[in-house]
Amino acid sequence: MLVEIFGEDPIALSANRKGGNIYATVEYPAFSVSITFAEDVKYYYAEIFTKKEFISRKLHINSDSFKCEMKAMDALLHGEEMEKSYLSFIKPVFILNAIYRSMNNDGERVEIQYPDI
Repeated sequence: MLVEIFGEDPIALSANRKGGNIYATVEYPAFSVSITFAEDVKYYYAEIFTKKEFISRKLHINSDSFKCEMKAMDALLHGEEMEKSYLSFIKPVFILNAIYRSMNNDGERVEIQYPDI
């Protein structure tokens, strides 16, 4: 969801776990986004911070926001061509990896490292 809304090129992040919840601040070149993965909650929360404003939104997990991704994945599983590049397809894996690395290092800021493909 992060890359679909805010873009697929975050540069760094810091993350912490409190109980079953994960809190992260994700840095983009021009802004930062605060995200929360809350245990047993059917909503996603995202906040964006810029020099000019602060925006907060709540999104239900069953919203239409996932429709495009699900259709693209279904098409891929049925042998159709990928709509995105391979790197775009796998970038969320590297973002998740950075979240785990930060959590395992007491919330230390971690640069997100993408492969050269």
